[in-house]
Order: sequence, then structure tokens, then C-alpha cells
Amino acid sequence: MHLIAIIFLIFGLLIIFLLKTRSWIGDAKLTLVINNSEDLYVAVFDPVADDITTVKIPGSVEVDVSRRLGKIRLVSIWQLGKDEKLDGRLLAETITKNFRIPVVAWADSQALGFIDKGNVIQALISSYKTNLTLSDKLRLFFFTLGVKEFKRTDLDLSKTSFLKAKKLADGEMGYVVTDIMPQKLIVIASDNLVSKQDLKVILTNASGDSLLSEKVGKIVESLGTKIAAIDNLKEEDFDCVVKGKDLKLDKRFALVLGCEVSKDTSGNFDVEIKFGKKFLQRF
Repeated sequence: MHLIAIIFLIFGLLIIFLLKTRSWIGDAKLTLVINNSEDLYVAVFDPVADDITTVKIPGSVEVDVSRRLGKIRLVSIWQLGKDEKLDGRLLAETITKNFRIPVVAWADSQALGFIDKGNVIQALISSYKTNLTLSDKLRLFFFTLGVKEFKRTDLDLSKTSFLKAKKLADGEMGYVVTDIMPQKLIVIASDNLVSKQDLKVILTNASGDSLLSEKVGKIVESLGTKIAAIDNLKEEDFDCVVKGKDLKLDKRFALVLGCEVSKDTSGNFDVEIKFGKKFLQRF
């Protein structure tokens, strides 16, 4: 039995090295939104602190859906994503937009096993909708098994000032998002790769909407940095591009915002995030 376990462990580690992770970059945190029938969960896996934080978000929160799809309750977005042929990407984008939590991965409810040792095997081997690669799942599997119980914490957003109870447009009670992001959530959202450096970040806005800079800036700053400058240009018809001097950092910002990474490393700033009209249309 021990031999089988060792063989399985070696095989798993080999797969991790052979296959490229899509969502987990080095020592960066992995932020995974998990669909559920009522409340939704955002799980944050931190390889530096060696801990897992689970953020519970009521499904009855009214949110501004990405891609200009209106305002609906959060619990309905998974199905809307399927209808729009976007799957969980729409949910991940909407969470990032409304809560300023830099979500990079999404999965259906079976992935809840990654925050529960008792069901972690099911999360690894089950078939379900997700953008996690096999190597992402394997890394999550071994990481979850190694995290001690006292290193697992929960945050219920309904018990914070970030959500306000209110009667919604459908006449039923629910929640709306306020602008008061709890300090604990600020710490959870900040990223290991970004926050440890004193970065100079510039936003180059070619979307035609000057207000977009502030919204994108809040998401970027949630990673643990500050916006050093904003440059508003005339409207250009493209999505978004990240360029900088550190490829891992560039990829981190690009993954959160759904941007391409430029090979150009020139410029006076550590990171430049340039977004255009197409980005505005899907934000």
C-alpha cells in the first residue's frame, strides 16, 4: 500500500513538472471561484503563507455583469455564462469587476473538494467545467493535502461592510456591493509576486471612456501595488496588452485582466497596462 502511494506521488510530481500550469504562476496566489447552487465561494491558495482562505459570497448579491449583460443576482451568472458560450469565464470576470478580487480560475461545484481534504480526490478526478489544467489540479491536490487545519480560514462577505442588504429590482431581498472593501479582503486579494515589489505601473487608456481607468486601477491596486500614472489616449480598436520588464509579473497582470503579454520591454515604467475599445466592451 505504501509502495502504491509512493508511486502515485512520484507520478503526480512528474506530471506537474511535465505539464504547464495555466492559472498558477510561481509563488503567486491562485484565486479560484467555485460555482454552487446558493452561495458562491472564492478560494485563495497562498503557497508562500501555506494557507487557504475561502471567501463566501451570497448568491443573492446583485452585480453588474461583465460584457454589458446587465444587473442580475450572482447565483444566476453561471447559467448565463453557459448561455453566452463563455462558461465560468463570465463569472470570474464579474467577480473581479465587482469585488476587486483578482480571480484567474473558475470551476463548477465539484472543485469545492480543493478546500476540503475529505473530498479532494473527487475534485481531482471528477469531470466538470473548469479552466484548470490537469497540472493546476494536481498542484492544488498536493497543496490542499499539505495545508494544516489551523491554516484554513473563512470570510463571509455578508457579515462585512462590503455588502449591504437591500430590496432588489425583483422585489426580493438581497445584497448590493458597497465601496467599503474590508481590510481582511484587501490582504487576501493582494498577490505575493506584486506586493513584494515597489512597482511603477502606468495605465494607458485608449478605450474612449476615461472612467474606465479608475475601475481598472482599483483591480490592479488590489494586487498590492499603486498606479503611478494614467495616460488617456484617443480611442483605439483593440483589447488589452501588458508590457514590462519582468515576464512573470506581466503574465500575472495579464491573467487577471485577460490581456495579451507584449514582447516589448521598453519604457519608463515597470508595468504598462494598455486597454482599448474591445476591452471596454467586455469589461
